[in-house]
Amino acid sequence: MDNDNNTNVGFEEIEVLPKEPQQPRSNGKAIAALVLGICSIVFSCLIPILGIILGIVAIVFAVLSNKEGKSNMALAGMITGISGIVLGIVMWIINIVILTSVGNAFSNLF
Repeated sequence: MDNDNNTNVGFEEIEVLPKEPQQPRSNGKAIAALVLGICSIVFSCLIPILGIILGIVAIVFAVLSNKEGKSNMALAGMITGISGIVLGIVMWIINIVILTSVGNAFSNLF
């Protein structure tokens, strides 16, 4: 009995194609958190209230990004956002102290 012609009976031929390499997914919220955190540090030195607001928004984006999946960039955004808030509060206090002392010195002149 010669079954050379019927060896693949009942099986379909499947063509296996190589998969295309996929680009790593970037997390837009994590990138936004990092950029806003860096901006909050910069603006905290110039305009403290703007630095504080940007820091809060950076933390919000970092938290939303972490809900989608842990990311080092989101963690960096959270750290820079917190740093921006702290720096903004410190600069705000320094500005109040300087303006108060200048105001007192100016009022003593007259």
